[in-house]
Amino acid sequence: DKLTVQVFKHPELTQRVSVNTNGSVTLFKVAEPVDAVCKTEQQLARDIEAAYRKDYLRNPEVNVVVTEQMSQALAVIGAVEKPGPFFVNRRLHLLELLALAGGPTKEAGSRLMVVRPGSNADCGQEAVANVDDDKVGLFNFSIRDLQEGKQSFLMQPGDIVSVLEADLIFVYGNVNEQGQVVMKQPMTLTQAIASAGGIKPATQKG
Repeated sequence: DKLTVQVFKHPELTQRVSVNTNGSVTLFKVAEPVDAVCKTEQQLARDIEAAYRKDYLRNPEVNVVVTEQMSQALAVIGAVEKPGPFFVNRRLHLLELLALAGGPTKEAGSRLMVVRPGSNADCGQEAVANVDDDKVGLFNFSIRDLQEGKQSFLMQPGDIVSVLEADLIFVYGNVNEQGQVVMKQPMTLTQAIASAGGIKPATQKG
């Protein structure tokens, strides 16, 4: 995120700062970074006032405004038209994020996977108390079910969506079109043979 910090009667201290990767902000004339994680604009302003009061100003009055919010970082990889990171300022459903990534490519299969790394990004007391930050959640979805509204999933900051490519199977022997068959959906042996053009007339059945 990017913040504008204004100090009343001290225009020289007005500054635009970025939140560091560790969740803190570095300010003019303040010796130590100020923690900004999980705070409202008003809460952060009070903490900045305390920091200035400690070493620099007698009675500071501070206003903080979020000017650019990029804290909800999501990523889409795999068989989509526009893979990459996406920075959003509201929560999205999985289908919305898939649309932002341009949708599946022609190489995509029928399924996608959401990886949810363990994180305290939600800032709740339960999350703060959870020390098992290495736990990773894995969720599997049918692309068709998402498109038809049969499944829905609300994204969280840090989620990674992987759209899987279609599997390949190989059909050889007494079929009309030997070679690989793209398997976008699970298929039976009969369907695989049909995808290879069917069996030749002289094939022994049984």
